[in-house]
Amino acid sequence: MGVSKSWALRLGLSAVVAYLAVHAIGGRHGLASLMALKERQAALQSELTMLRQDNAVLEDRARLLATHGHDRAVLAAAARAALGFGPGGVQLAQAY
Repeated sequence: MGVSKSWALRLGLSAVVAYLAVHAIGGRHGLASLMALKERQAALQSELTMLRQDNAVLEDRARLLATHGHDRAVLAAAARAALGFGPGGVQLAQAY
């Protein structure tokens, strides 16, 4: 009986180790999930970088508008940029 109990214990422990190994690699919190999370983190990090750059541009534009008020040249440049025209492509009417 001692040999069969030893054999059953080894088989049971092997099954537990195999179960844990499978879940350590492919389980919900395993290595495969870790790789997917790292890929998602890289994608989100690049998106964050782009959003920070866009935010910096918008902050600069807001600062220019706030410091120059209704300066005609600043408004003309903003209108050309918004409409997609190059410098001199749009002329604002001058009312004196």
